[in-house]
Amino acid sequence: MLTIPARDGRNQRIILFMMLTISHAQRRTFETSLLRTQGKAQLCNTKMNTNLREEILSPYINEIWVGKPVQWFSEMPLSVLQRLIALGFVEMNSWNSCPGVEQLFLPFLKRNPRFNAHGYVQVSGVNGNDPCITIEGLEYRGLISTNELADFASTFWETADELSFGSHLARCWYD
Repeated sequence: MLTIPARDGRNQRIILFMMLTISHAQRRTFETSLLRTQGKAQLCNTKMNTNLREEILSPYINEIWVGKPVQWFSEMPLSVLQRLIALGFVEMNSWNSCPGVEQLFLPFLKRNPRFNAHGYVQVSGVNGNDPCITIEGLEYRGLISTNELADFASTFWETADELSFGSHLARCWYD
């Protein structure tokens, strides 16, 4: 709304409307920013947002149980995780013995970008179409350097519910 002084000294209020042509990605970014501004941590449960989430996740889905309300994913790189976080799809809070994505997983992934995230997501149309993605841990399969292995073990040793590591595998899991 814009207030402009009139010739007779009274203020007139003029409401300006603009039509903008923007791409879907820009619109989603704008909608995410708008929702965060309104104090909401997650995206609204709209069909478009669920479709976007599923589109981003589809290359990483590796386990679907018929009749179960979740899909598991693995081998999600840091760049994809950061995009999902920016869109508001990832649960960021701590739980049980896990300090959470922001405090635990992101710092480690930034130091060790060859590692990937694994976790699960609610299946569309089940349990209210929850948009949250839960990161359960990190993993790497392949030759691991001594420094990566030492960082992995020291970071997750005390808090992970399950921890596996060796010269060609590193995986932590939080319940």
